[in-house]
Amino acid sequence: MNFCELCGTLLTVSASSAQCPCCFNQIVYSAQQITSEKTITQQSAAIIIQSETRPVIDEICEKCGHEKAFFEARQMRSADEGQTVFFECCKCSFKSKQNT
Repeated sequence: MNFCELCGTLLTVSASSAQCPCCFNQIVYSAQQITSEKTITQQSAAIIIQSETRPVIDEICEKCGHEKAFFEARQMRSADEGQTVFFECCKCSFKSKQNT
């Protein structure tokens, strides 16, 4: 999306130019291609994986006894029934669910 530099109106863009329908400001574009590239190293990928952003709750794991688990609530059944809460142990990744 492009906006007029003078009045801020949304511009209709053709291949090489744009003209503002309100103030008739003309903008000519150059045929310049812009690219961007980013390389992720194995170390930085490991840091991204380790930084979990999922919500955590106090829930004792049935397998290892750890007291923290990631959780996610979903509506799996009809709308007039409760939701299903899925747990994943933060330590051993054991998965369980609870119908509420």
